[in-house]
This record gives sequence, structure tokens and C-alpha cells, in this order.
Amino acid sequence: MLKKFIIGCMLAATTLLAYAQSAALAQDAQVIESLRKNGSDFTKHHRVDYFFVMPTEASAKAIAAELAAAGFAVQQIGVPPKQKPWEVHVERRQLVQVDDMQATTIAFTTLAKKYGGDYDGWGAPVAK
Repeated sequence: MLKKFIIGCMLAATTLLAYAQSAALAQDAQVIESLRKNGSDFTKHHRVDYFFVMPTEASAKAIAAELAAAGFAVQQIGVPPKQKPWEVHVERRQLVQVDDMQATTIAFTTLAKKYGGDYDGWGAPVAK
């Protein structure tokens, strides 16, 4: 009985993770569609801002260091007023395409989990 319960919990957790990832990937497509509707030129590089929420200063600094080593410019590491989690904001100039941004979402979700945190998405201003 306990074994069936544990398997059921594992399946539910897997389903929730798949749903959350699916929602994040859909959000990537929505951001790109919004950029398109606002006249963004996808042949040009965009300044893309990426956001992470980390549980500790050490985890925030560790993920920021790894992202910096991968070519991202660290914009901010800190705790917002009246909040506990640490936020990490990095940016990079790059082309914005749905497949690439969704691959980045998957990779950054995994990276954030490695340090006990969460990937909080990305944004970019219109490039003309």
C-alpha cells in the first residue's frame, strides 16, 4: 500500500513539473508574440534580461558566477525590500527566437534547481 502511495506521489510530482515547464515554455512564446506585435525586428539582437530567485546569498552568488562565466552580464544580486529570497538579474544581447528561448528556459530551470532556487523568466525591450 505504501509503495503504491509513493509511486502515486512521484507521478503527481512529475505531472506538476511537466505542467510548470509547459506553462513556462508557453510564456516564452507569449513574450515573443508581444515583441512581434510591438514591431520588434527579430533579425536584430535584443537585450534580454533573465531573472532568478535564490534562497540564500551564497546560492545567488554561485549562480551569478556560473552565468557570468557563460557570458552573461550580472546586473544585480540582492534582496528586495521586505522579501527573503535573493534575486539575480543577468542580461545578454542575443537574437530572440522561440526555440532558442524555450531551450534556455529549460536549461535555466535546471540550473536554478542545482542551486536550490527558481528561474523566474526573461524579458526584452523591442528591438527596431
